[in-house]
Amino acid sequence: MFLSLVDSFLFPVVCICCQQPWSYLCPSCKLLLTIHPEICPYSHKYSSWFRVHLDERSNKDNYLDWCIVAFRYDAIMKRLISTFKYYHRHHLVTFVAWQLALHIRTNQHLQACNHQNTLISRIPSHRWRKYFVKWYNQSEILAYQVWLELWLTCAPLTKKHKHTTAQARLTKEERTTNLLGSFSLSDDHLILKNKTHLLLIDDVTTTGSTLHTLASLIKEQFPHLCIRWVVVARNW
Repeated sequence: MFLSLVDSFLFPVVCICCQQPWSYLCPSCKLLLTIHPEICPYSHKYSSWFRVHLDERSNKDNYLDWCIVAFRYDAIMKRLISTFKYYHRHHLVTFVAWQLALHIRTNQHLQACNHQNTLISRIPSHRWRKYFVKWYNQSEILAYQVWLELWLTCAPLTKKHKHTTAQARLTKEERTTNLLGSFSLSDDHLILKNKTHLLLIDDVTTTGSTLHTLASLIKEQFPHLCIRWVVVARNW
């Protein structure tokens, strides 16, 4: 209790946008966030419930079946994600996780998802980056909070065994080659044998190369799975 009061005194809670006290994102600034349109992640054309168009799904290189994006990556969302991602403001994850859970609950094609047939997982980070650079994995925290909202099965399906350059620093072409041979399935991956739906949770995506790489790795072992990526925002 005492440490919490000291922390509040030294690092007062203020809105990341307008600096109003008592909240990291005040009600007024929440209203300024822009909802992401329902589009196919590949063609960028309208698609209800974010479903991948059939002609795009027939492409042998596309392993993701659906994508759910909560917000556009505008100035406010960029600041919100950066604050959570790089400055240890974990309080922000409660709001964005609730938004993701809301999108999942209200998606009519996910109504059949339950504890028995659906699994939630996160984007892994290399142990050096997680334990010595950032001290945490924001995707893992976000997936855990979504799990608390939905109470679906949650497990770390993949691991990153190769330390790579941060994706944000690379071009679209470099992002894919940067991840080659970086991921492998974890010891928990066998839990997918009895699942039919997988939700990959992340904070922000640009080209989708990380999510696509993980989806291809998982689909090789479990081709029956319907894989959806669920992200807070998409920068495109």
